[in-house]
Amino acid sequence: MIDVIRGGLNESLAYPRDIFRPVITHSAYSFILVHNHPSGDPSPSEADLRLTRRLSEAARILQIQMLDHVIIGHPVNERQGYFSFREAATIGSLCSDCSPLFFSVTRGETKGSLKRWDSEGSGSCY
Repeated sequence: MIDVIRGGLNESLAYPRDIFRPVITHSAYSFILVHNHPSGDPSPSEADLRLTRRLSEAARILQIQMLDHVIIGHPVNERQGYFSFREAATIGSLCSDCSPLFFSVTRGETKGSLKRWDSEGSGSCY
């Protein structure tokens, strides 16, 4: 388990350099960014949208696949408990041959982890 970014109760300042540091250090071909919204509403904020655009552009320049940015919340009635930028067609589709570096940025009680997934979907933590 590696802390990627420590956030406060209601916001986390995430900079591309902080997010790409472990991706580059682990020579990852691809990555998935995951963070939570303590409010429980997984809808992306304006800051989430801006960050996703910046990360997507930086990933393109660095030739690293940004597979998804997932926001975790709580399911309510018909609403899912998460928001996926890939599912919303904001980020390209997943590549079946890649082994992404997965890490999370959480707000509130902050935990981060790096995980590399194999083609069967099981992973090993760093």
